[in-house]
Amino acid sequence: MLGKTYCFVLDDKPSDIICAFTLSNDSVRVDHLPNARKKKVNARISRVKQMNRYPAILIGKLGVNLNYANLGVGSDLLSTLKRFASHHDNLSDCRMLAVDAKANDRALHYYEKNQFRYLYSSEEQEAENRHMPLPLKTRFMFFDLIDLQTE
Repeated sequence: MLGKTYCFVLDDKPSDIICAFTLSNDSVRVDHLPNARKKKVNARISRVKQMNRYPAILIGKLGVNLNYANLGVGSDLLSTLKRFASHHDNLSDCRMLAVDAKANDRALHYYEKNQFRYLYSSEEQEAENRHMPLPLKTRFMFFDLIDLQTE
């Protein structure tokens, strides 16, 4: 009971999995961030509502069938997840979507292109604060769902 995996399939060919992803509950911790980073994360949250951690949905494994790669399926999936997570009828309120993105150019660019931001300003800062050795295998990124209100 650590995560739930979903698949999107074609209506006319349900044996074709277009994409799959895993979601679980998480939080974005700001209490251990350096002050400058903490201010950036808290910038759009009123002072009285600022917290040490913000509820988040963690996107775990995410993959697109190679037959559907480079068609925008991944970006469409993230748009759908953003809308679902921010919808008033969803099962769990959260403020952010989070991901431990693989630390390779393709994966990081994908999340950057979809408006995810790094929680730490550099890989070195993240390694130091998370007590992990360099080079990192993943980078923690987040999307603040409040950004949907400005679209």
